[in-house]
Amino acid sequence: MKKPKIVVVGSINIDLVVKSYKFPLPGETVIGNAMQTFPGGKGANQAVAASRLGADVQMVGCVGDDVFGEDLIGNLKTNRVGTDFVRKIKDKSSGIAMIIVSENGQNSIVLAPGANMMVNKELVEKAENVIKNSDALIVQFEIPLDVVFYTIDMAKTFKKKIFLNPAPAQKIPDAILKKVDYIIPNETEATIITGIQVKDLNTAQRAASNLINRGSKSVILTLGENGCLLVSEKEMIHLSAFSINVVDTTSAGDAFVSAFAVGILRNFTEKRAAEYANIAGALASTKLGAQSSLPTRKDIEMFLKNI
Repeated sequence: MKKPKIVVVGSINIDLVVKSYKFPLPGETVIGNAMQTFPGGKGANQAVAASRLGADVQMVGCVGDDVFGEDLIGNLKTNRVGTDFVRKIKDKSSGIAMIIVSENGQNSIVLAPGANMMVNKELVEKAENVIKNSDALIVQFEIPLDVVFYTIDMAKTFKKKIFLNPAPAQKIPDAILKKVDYIIPNETEATIITGIQVKDLNTAQRAASNLINRGSKSVILTLGENGCLLVSEKEMIHLSAFSINVVDTTSAGDAFVSAFAVGILRNFTEKRAAEYANIAGALASTKLGAQSSLPTRKDIEMFLKNI
């Protein structure tokens, strides 16, 4: 089977993770467990996730001129992600995410973008041929927004499939929504983008319909333990989540995005791709850390055999 070719333009971070029995209130100090470091960043997570699922992946992004930067590039290479367009920025620190993980596996994150904010149009232009020869583009919002929109325009010119994970959420012009093939937000992101408070399936349907009415072709709204909602002009399908022992949900959304993209590029129906993505997201929630928890294609196949 031919490997899907994917270019990911986005963030590359180091995650500093502490497990705690609760999230601290304002002014409160909470004693947590030992801090652990993991490679992360939504862009890098999605690149590694797609690679582990059998795609040929190229990463476009920036790291700092520090020890973290070296480690992050090395980790991408270890996971068979191309790094020809990953730049090390002098006198800048690598992106750092401070993550608190609660007892039930939920997380709270503060991000210091660092070198991620140095991803620019010139770097994307250097990767133009790679994008032109790919099957699809995956982008998020942890790098400058104008660069994301520029990259989407380029991929659209080359008629590539475009997957947008609008995280962290920001307002999106309708003109951009019309160029994206698949937009994949979670409940919080959908709330910010549409202005509709997503708190149950009914409001999720309203938010997804809002995006469709504004020009989106397909919306896949992830709902955590409530699964996901797949919406297009033709259909609206709710898929339940799988019952798992949740350890850390940090990279569940990233695993979902990449698995959905890989599924679509393997000519799965949208429903089947969303089911595949649901499994990837569930498996990613069973381990601590971002990239360390991302499942392989074999992991998903084993899961399918046992359900």
